[in-house]
Amino acid sequence: MKEARVTAPASLSFIFKSHPHNDPVKAGSTGVGCTIDKKVTVRVRVDPHPSLSFNNSALIFPTGTFVLEKLAQKPVVINIHSPLPLGFGFGISGAASLGIAFALNTLLHLGKTKEELAKIAHTAEIVHRTGLGSVGTQITGGFLIKNKPGLPVSARRLPFTGDKLYAVIIDRLPTPSVLQDENRLLRVNLSAETALQKVKEKKKILLGEVLDISYTFAKTSGLLTDLRLLEIIEAIQKAGGSATMAMLGKVVISNKKPHLDKNYRIEELTITDDTVSVV
Repeated sequence: MKEARVTAPASLSFIFKSHPHNDPVKAGSTGVGCTIDKKVTVRVRVDPHPSLSFNNSALIFPTGTFVLEKLAQKPVVINIHSPLPLGFGFGISGAASLGIAFALNTLLHLGKTKEELAKIAHTAEIVHRTGLGSVGTQITGGFLIKNKPGLPVSARRLPFTGDKLYAVIIDRLPTPSVLQDENRLLRVNLSAETALQKVKEKKKILLGEVLDISYTFAKTSGLLTDLRLLEIIEAIQKAGGSATMAMLGKVVISNKKPHLDKNYRIEELTITDDTVSVV
């Protein structure tokens, strides 16, 4: 085989509670998140001149390099392509790490199981603090209320597959800046407990209700402070929609397409059950 190609879905996180653990596989988050129709594509080939690029530009990507060092037996060239930006709360680092793991496994005939590859990608995220639960969501697919951190995933699935969401992309929010701050995480965790209880106590819950609870979580946790996001969310709410902040990115996620005065990038997303696929 000259090249292996793998796709992995981007994902969204609406509510998260951090659960540290000495074993990275058992560390991670509980909370609410989903996979979406935008997919990261990873291509890997053996090459004596190794390199790693993201959307055709060279990238220093410690999370992906961690996966590479665990699995690669030969020098390889890795090309990652994503329709959504890295560092904005779309789970791109998790999807890329999964894609690298599955592509190396296919290309080099490593014989690793899906579970083994997922654990490597998840560990990479935990070690480099680029995510807590994205890999678990992406390896499972769907709209999930995760009730156990780490892998394997234990979750309740909500019936929102096919529903539309809209992302207003404003700015980056580097994930390590939040995940390395223990005081910030303590406040996040307290807010998450309240929000998750509200979600779980409803036997039937609408997508808009999840977004409303997530919005309250985003504010009380201290994560949502950017006035640009607050103004957009309030405008969507006045128009009859529900909206919140992507975890973790300066991105508004809503169930109603916003009409904005400013020229921000808006992406239409579809909630899916998609997971990793070797193509």
